[in-house]
Amino acid sequence: MIQAELEGMPEPSVLRAHASDGVVLVTCGRTLLYRYEAGDTGIRNLAVVALTDAAGGSMRSRCSS
Repeated sequence: MIQAELEGMPEPSVLRAHASDGVVLVTCGRTLLYRYEAGDTGIRNLAVVALTDAAGGSMRSRCSS
């Protein structure tokens, strides 16, 4: 693949979890994917399962914008 083929493509983003004041934000680049209370293990587990399922398919392409 040559550089010209990649021109205009956005840089890949990183999946991150930010915790502040008892709230967790899961982001992919500038996109907020999940927001939940830090002590809410049920929602945390749902987010982990959803992201794990998505990683096998289209999550990589979604997280590159």
